[in-house]
Amino acid sequence: MKKKQILEASKVLFNHKLNKTGLNSLNHLEAKNFDEAYCIQNELKLHYLTLKNNICIGKKIGCTSKAAQSQMNVTEPFYGNLFSKYSAQNINKLNSKNFFEPYAEPEISFRVREDIDISKAPYSIDNIKNLLDGILCSVEIVDFRFQKKISDIGAMNLIST
Repeated sequence: MKKKQILEASKVLFNHKLNKTGLNSLNHLEAKNFDEAYCIQNELKLHYLTLKNNICIGKKIGCTSKAAQSQMNVTEPFYGNLFSKYSAQNINKLNSKNFFEPYAEPEISFRVREDIDISKAPYSIDNIKNLLDGILCSVEIVDFRFQKKISDIGAMNLIST
């Protein structure tokens, strides 16, 4: 996939997010592998960072169970970015008009003390616990861009968004 297609795919996804609209497919702009999907995700992150009062506040990890990986036809978890504009603490009411197609997912969140030095990986349970500042229950409101069942969306599209 060429840089021009990656930029175009990220722009399409960003515009659909801002307009709270869905799409059937990215067609020729769809990522074919993890590298392309993460390149689109990185460009999309740059678009999100142009929004007023918006910063990247962390990462999320998807497909952490073997069942989810099987459903999405992958063999490992994948990650994405979390942004302040699309996050809130202690909120008990959401306006569904702010989403295209929202789904609620219960999550476990970890608050990390400081950036993790990946060069020291893999971490054991003994040394990872010192990196954490807290464990929280949370709810993720997933707002899919694609007008398909999750298993038909595909992992590369989920990573891209």
